[in-house]
Amino acid sequence: MTARDRLLAGLQRRFEKRLWAEQADWYRHEAWHRERKHGAQHPASLSVRERRAFALVRSGSLAEAAGEFGAVAEARTATLGAGHHDTLEAREWQGRVLSQSHRFTEAEAVWAGVAVMLERLLGSGHPDTLNARQERAAVLYELGRLAEAEAEYRDIADEWETALGDLAGARWARRRQADSLSQLGRSREAEVILLSLVTAATERHGANHPITLACRSGHALALLWSGRRAEAEAELRAVIPALHSAFGAEHWDTLAGRARLAVTLRELGRLDEAEPELAAVTAAMSKLRGPRDRNTFNVRYHHALALRQQGRAADAETELRTVAAGLTASLGPEHLSVLYARVWQGVTLHDLARLDEAAAVLRPAVDRLTGLLGAGHPRVREHRVRLAALDAARQAGEAGNGAAPE
Repeated sequence: MTARDRLLAGLQRRFEKRLWAEQADWYRHEAWHRERKHGAQHPASLSVRERRAFALVRSGSLAEAAGEFGAVAEARTATLGAGHHDTLEAREWQGRVLSQSHRFTEAEAVWAGVAVMLERLLGSGHPDTLNARQERAAVLYELGRLAEAEAEYRDIADEWETALGDLAGARWARRRQADSLSQLGRSREAEVILLSLVTAATERHGANHPITLACRSGHALALLWSGRRAEAEAELRAVIPALHSAFGAEHWDTLAGRARLAVTLRELGRLDEAEPELAAVTAAMSKLRGPRDRNTFNVRYHHALALRQQGRAADAETELRTVAAGLTASLGPEHLSVLYARVWQGVTLHDLARLDEAAAVLRPAVDRLTGLLGAGHPRVREHRVRLAALDAARQAGEAGNGAAPE
């Protein structure tokens, strides 16, 4: 896509949002008239309000849309009952919009209620029930409740496989289970799951099918986090050209594969290769998803770590500060991605001998990670060692200045 194409696409999206905002305003007036004629809880009134909520979603007014879907669901609960199809549909849309808005605590409560009701009505193995549980598991993951997310994804995958024989549904849940295990520090278990997905996809689709390639790319990442860096590099170098052929240079899967290879090279200490590639993938991801997208920020995070390893601490600290601020704006201050960025920002401030600033950033981030992941988590232990080193440096500095140590 050329720069002109991107500009035109952006203008088109802005034009369409304006049209949807006008449509939402029209539905607001129509709902007012229907409420005067039929009453606020009449199906005709609620139907228009629900259409208004859909228009608000398309216009980008997610907070207002979530409120409207919630109000419709409450009214239908009062008139039709909590288990009615129309009530549940409104609740599901409320949950989707809350998740899309990164209001994860509220979304979790909505999806938990929907999943319980669907299980009561349809059974635990029904696709609608499993889809609701998957939505809740995704929110649990975002909230940092990783053990709960992993257990939920495991049960969901078992249901897809045994009750329904749905391999595609099971594959998606297994991949998310593996992501949860990796975040929990159980990388070997994650690698075993992802290798089984590669084997199954290869047997079913062939070695170069897009599904197989995506599974191989994910498995390579698990190899990296398991410490098998050379194997991860070899797998990614084999997969990336095939991803390029299957999807194109600017596709998400191709860029994700390139980012994973660059991170692997950084872990191997080959910074002259890793740093420029991470910078290039950041630029490409920014064009594809936008500069404020969380995936763009995640690649920038790894680029910042490469800059720090190169000894460019000032540049790395600026990048980490930007990443942390951007992710905080969209995900909230206690999201794991934010906390990891804050940790490394604090470590980098320590590198720069800005010790008080480092403590103000590093300590709360490490304490919150400890609360989310537990004191025994491998990354938590590593970061607590870094925090102890910072405390020692601050005490040594105060002692050298004639002050009593803390």
